[in-house]
Amino acid sequence: MICKHCNLIHDDNQLTCVVCGKSLVPYDDKKMDIVKVGYPKLVHVRKKRYFALKLFGLISIATSLIVGFINFLTYKEHPEMWSLIVIGALLYIWLFISTILLSKHDYSTKVIKQVVTISIILVLIDVFTTYSGWALTFVIPFILTLTTIALPIVVASMPKKYFMHVRKLFILILIDLLYTLIPFITDWMIKTYDWTALMAGISGLILLSAMFIFARKTTIEELVKIFHV
Repeated sequence: MICKHCNLIHDDNQLTCVVCGKSLVPYDDKKMDIVKVGYPKLVHVRKKRYFALKLFGLISIATSLIVGFINFLTYKEHPEMWSLIVIGALLYIWLFISTILLSKHDYSTKVIKQVVTISIILVLIDVFTTYSGWALTFVIPFILTLTTIALPIVVASMPKKYFMHVRKLFILILIDLLYTLIPFITDWMIKTYDWTALMAGISGLILLSAMFIFARKTTIEELVKIFHV
């Protein structure tokens, strides 16, 4: 078999060219007149420029400057940094595009990146808009708890790929457990609502138990790889 495009001879059981991927034809050195000699030149195709992203970037910068300037002019009448909410939303959209749409990581990595990113943005907005602790007390614990419940369900739906997500699930569990310490070592959360942090920690412990109950062998194998024990 031969490729007329590349002038490359293949085995008789080969159907497509290993170089260009085109279909092969039977080769007969007596009847066929191959004109091309050698391999074809490789043409590097340039990636299309993301014009829409650049346009959105320009709009984001312009919007941030405008709302920031308006906030500055009206700060005496309304002493709140409300412009950070708009800027934070735009920043999150950019991070969403880079970590979800353009990233080549697996979905568990993307989810954890999203949780960390949105948590940081919420805390910054909370701090710079008259800090009241609502982000750390209510929003972030519920995000962690829902993620700890939902992500393992998605992973469990594809059991053959479970080993690929063990490391990320352990990172999520570690975040849950560390978050539980916040009300005990800081005063950043609203008093009498410490149970929200405990809720995140308990969900992490439940996930850890489930990993050892339902996938003990794979979980231990991946732990050995992670900690080199």
